Amino acid sequence: LRNEKKDSKPWPNEVLGILLAGSGLLLLLSLLSFSAHDPSIFQFMGGSGDTAESGSAPKNWIGPVGANVAYIVLALFGAAAYLLALTLIWMGLAKLILDARAPWYTWAGCGVFILSAAALLSVQSLFFTGWAQNSGIQGGVGGWLGYWTGTRCLEALLNKPGAILVLACVY
Repeated sequence: LRNEKKDSKPWPNEVLGILLAGSGLLLLLSLLSFSAHDPSIFQFMGGSGDTAESGSAPKNWIGPVGANVAYIVLALFGAAAYLLALTLIWMGLAKLILDARAPWYTWAGCGVFILSAAALLSVQSLFFTGWAQNSGIQGGVGGWLGYWTGTRCLEALLNKPGAILVLACVY
């Protein structure tokens, strides 16, 4: 990951590092302050705005954009959305501080890491059992991607123990 040769213009790596870390921090803050009662563009889908008062200000720390982004990411990845935010922060800091050059397979590994975490959360039934209902997120604890990857695909093919074993190895 470390850049062996010094470029004459190191700023593109620094700019990308700031953008990645900043977007990861914004995502993390929007996830931490997510409220199902915030007004959202997803009200018509039965999403986060079911009980939202029209015209009320969102409680999300990043505002209405943060409320909508948090709902989308939580609906897609479930509780693994926090790993997405932390991965963005980590990769941004690696680019910014360590001058890291992450090849495509590093990014692919990050994607597999987050998707397998979402699928594992969707398949298992020990942790976060009431999280999705309490947070007002549709798609379950692993989100829609975790549900389709873990429950509908792997669990259907390998049953629950086999799917958990495969996903734990991939994770």
